[in-house]
Amino acid sequence: MTKSALAWVTTFALGAIGPGLVRAEPVSAPQTPDAKTKPAPPPAPEPKPADTAQAPDVTESVEPDPSAADAEQGEVVELEGRAPPGARAEIGKDALERAEQDDLHKVLGGIAGVYLRDEDGYGLRPNIGMRGAAADRSSKITLMEDGVLIAPAPYTAPAAYYTPLITRMSKIEVVKGPSAIRFGPNTVGGAIDMISEPLPGDRAAYVDVAGGSDRYGKLHARAAERRKQWGVMAEYVKLRTDGFKDLDGGGPTGFDKNDVQVTGRLMSEATATDYHTLDLRLGYGDEVSHETYTGLADADFAATPQRRYLGSQLDEMNWTHWRMRATHRVDLGLHTHVETVAYRHKFHRAWGKVDGFVGQRDFYDLLARPLAGANAIY
Repeated sequence: MTKSALAWVTTFALGAIGPGLVRAEPVSAPQTPDAKTKPAPPPAPEPKPADTAQAPDVTESVEPDPSAADAEQGEVVELEGRAPPGARAEIGKDALERAEQDDLHKVLGGIAGVYLRDEDGYGLRPNIGMRGAAADRSSKITLMEDGVLIAPAPYTAPAAYYTPLITRMSKIEVVKGPSAIRFGPNTVGGAIDMISEPLPGDRAAYVDVAGGSDRYGKLHARAAERRKQWGVMAEYVKLRTDGFKDLDGGGPTGFDKNDVQVTGRLMSEATATDYHTLDLRLGYGDEVSHETYTGLADADFAATPQRRYLGSQLDEMNWTHWRMRATHRVDLGLHTHVETVAYRHKFHRAWGKVDGFVGQRDFYDLLARPLAGANAIY
């Protein structure tokens, strides 16, 4: 099954949308025809000696106010921090590094209004719901990476069989409720935007290696070079484990994932009147996971909840994902810019699952009575 997405997105931001400006002009008193003929007011009476004694003579040096000249021409007041409407939550880079998680479920678990349903124990295919929307395959929420829809077919089949690796993200933004209407087709649940690591301002490198039980392993490497008018960054992530379930007869129940991405940037001179940037990105990911839909009978689950039947030994999910993106931005002024994004995603998946046996043995009867007669050998 192959899903492709091709889109162009153009945004135009004006100063009216950005910080507001309030200008206060000085007001001068109106001149009247009799202003020159009126007598001057009488001088104020000199203070009495008793008042002079109570108020000692103090001389202070007053520095001229450098903003006085600007105030004569008008004062500009900028109102900062205008946030979009709606309930929002953000998980920053520090929180992600402290958590050190590869499972999106575990990262989002502490956000109010977001509920999760685990499926495989690793978050390979997240089930996320918000504000009463169903959590099945996260199909009722909008998933994005850097503001671009990332589901295999977000408008027709948005089931999240593919989700970007949370390992390479620097921030997660969550918008709940109808305020997510400006992000995509789902307007009830909400939206999740996963922000990848930005291009650094200088040469940089990063390596993260981890290991754990069930032969879990992680390798995350990133390198970047930045010059005056160009920059490039390459990133690679590998995750693998043998799995924690016990397959009858032995065999793997884990997964193996790879993700590689290269980003390049071209920039104008810093002194240019109209500052341009052009980002080009190419990424590839794949997964082989030994997962199954086949569950356990009640008695088997109560006795050995981590068991898997021999009949699901060949169950396996395979997918590949290509992503390409070009982003152009031009800054036309302090509060005006135009940004254009063109992207294409190609996703192919094949999930082999047990569906029956050759012969007269009924598969659903096996699940209903796994220990009855010859059913036990399966």
